[in-house]
Amino acid sequence: MNNVMDELKRKQLARLKGELIDPPIAESALEFVADPELDAAYARYCEDQKYWEREVKPRELWERERRELMQQINIQPESEAEPEPFVVGHRRNDYGELVALPAPKWPNPGEPKTPEISRAHFKEELLLDDANRSLNDCVRWLAAKLRDPESWEHEFSGPPSKLYDTAWSFLMGTWRGRCIEPPTDNEMMQWVREYNVALKNRRAKGVACKEDSKSLSD
Repeated sequence: MNNVMDELKRKQLARLKGELIDPPIAESALEFVADPELDAAYARYCEDQKYWEREVKPRELWERERRELMQQINIQPESEAEPEPFVVGHRRNDYGELVALPAPKWPNPGEPKTPEISRAHFKEELLLDDANRSLNDCVRWLAAKLRDPESWEHEFSGPPSKLYDTAWSFLMGTWRGRCIEPPTDNEMMQWVREYNVALKNRRAKGVACKEDSKSLSD
């Protein structure tokens, strides 16, 4: 019985492939040995074949493009142009933060990156992130002090004065070690005022949005 079933399945598969069957399978036999799982498996097989025939060339192209991209990534790019000497806060980064240090420089643009060069560059990026965050935190804390002087020494909020002192000491030491002139008091106050204006606008916009939502729901 098993041999008969195997033969019928073989012929059924041949029929699905469009091959001639000799002798043909009787309709009654086909109804008797109908196998939905076999039909589904063969359909999946056909789809897989179509996929690979369709995707093999793009896949090869993708591999070549990936290799070319990796070669580009492993080459030291040109360093970003910045003012000499560097001016703290001369621009803002992609996150809207004042920049506290120049962007890390690649020593030999056009040459391959070595593990040592990549590690040194990564450390400089971490230092840049820490310095940017500290500078913008100092501006934010001074802005809060301007809005609410009594909160500067509040025992349950840091206090901001101590947080500011710690961050500012880190910045001053970093700038001093790199011979970078720190921002003046006037520059800091200008950034503080800009921060408070932006904060006021965001809050006003938030109130306006709430009022608009309320009017729509009425």
